[in-house]
Amino acid sequence: MNDREKQGSEEKEMPFLEHLEELRRVVIDSLIAVAVVSAGCWFLSGRAIDLLIVPIGKAVFIGPAEAFTVRLKLAVVLGLLISLPFVFLRLWRFVVPGLLRRERTALLPLALFSSILFYGGVAFSYFMLVPAIMRILLAFGTDSLEPMISIDKYLSLVIQIGLSLGLVFQFPLVVGVLTWLGVLTPDSLKRKWRYAIVIIFIIGAAVTPGDGPSQLVVAFPVTGLYFLSILVSMVVHRRKDAETENDDDDTENDN
Repeated sequence: MNDREKQGSEEKEMPFLEHLEELRRVVIDSLIAVAVVSAGCWFLSGRAIDLLIVPIGKAVFIGPAEAFTVRLKLAVVLGLLISLPFVFLRLWRFVVPGLLRRERTALLPLALFSSILFYGGVAFSYFMLVPAIMRILLAFGTDSLEPMISIDKYLSLVIQIGLSLGLVFQFPLVVGVLTWLGVLTPDSLKRKWRYAIVIIFIIGAAVTPGDGPSQLVVAFPVTGLYFLSILVSMVVHRRKDAETENDDDDTENDN
C-alpha cells in the first residue's frame, strides 16, 4: 500500500452537508473580514481618492451623493484587496482536508504566490497602465473640448483595469497548474516564445493605438510574465518528475 492509499484509508470522508456548512463558514468569515477592513478603510478613502486621481490631476462629482458612493465603493475595494490573503487562507483551510500531504504543502505557497501576482498586477495598472491610457484618451480633446472627468466613472475604469491586470498577472500560476496536469511542458513554451512575443505586441498595439511608448509599457511586462511562466513550468515539471519517480520506487518496494 503506497502513501496515497494509506492516507486515504486513515482520513474519514466529510459528509456532503458538513462540506456545505464549512463552505458557509468560509464565506461568512471572508465577508466579515472584508466588511471590517472596509469599515476601517472608509476613514482613509478620502486620501486614497486623492492618490487615485494623480494620473488625471483633477476630477469632479456630478450628483449630490456621488462623492459619498465613490468613497464607499473605494473603501469596499480596498477592504477586499487588504483582506485577500485572509480569504485565500480560509479557502486553503477549507480545501486542505481533501488533499494529500504533499499537495497540502504546495497549496499555501501557491496561494501566497497568487496574492503577490495579483497585487503586482494592481500596482502595475496604477503606476504604469492607467497613466498611459489616460494620456491617450485625454489627447483626443481639443482647445475648445476640455475634460471634466466624473470621479465615479474614473474610479470604475481604474477598478476595472486593476482587477483585469491582477487576473492577467495570474498567468504564471495558471501555466504552473497546467504543467502539473500535463497540458503544457516547458519545451513547448520555449519553442513558441517568438510567436508569443509577436502576439503580445499586437495586443499591446491594439490596447494603446498610435502610442509607441504606451505599447511598450503594456508589452514588456507581459513578455516578462511569459518568461516567468517558462521558469515556473520548469520548476513544476521537475518536481512532478521527481515525485513520479518516488511513487514508482514506493510501488516497487511494496511489491
